[in-house]
Amino acid sequence: MKKVALNIGAALLLIGIAMYILGVFMFNSAQIEINKYASTKGAQYISQSDQATLDSAKVARDYSKYIQIFGAVLAIVGLVFIGYGRVGVEYDKLPVTMLCPRCEYEMRTDRRYCPKCGLKIVKQNITQKL
Repeated sequence: MKKVALNIGAALLLIGIAMYILGVFMFNSAQIEINKYASTKGAQYISQSDQATLDSAKVARDYSKYIQIFGAVLAIVGLVFIGYGRVGVEYDKLPVTMLCPRCEYEMRTDRRYCPKCGLKIVKQNITQKL
């Protein structure tokens, strides 16, 4: 389950970053187009086709903001999945056996008493075999 979370998180992170970058490029190209028509607006009349191009550039600029936000949210969700996938990775590698402090008998960590000498095991005082 943790590997699946890591893989999903990595995919979402990459997609989110790509969408954010796409939104930035889309915003910049739309803004360049808008600036081109804005500089000529006072000097001469804008034809209907130029007005349609200007309107579509404004719409593209507005949508690019949403694409940037969605990409950033996807990247954050990807980081959350990666963080969830990393939680407990160190604990999975802990040994499943421990040593009895009195007789050095190797036993499972879920035992409360040593089966060899009968010593009561206090969980804070166990010595785990590495």
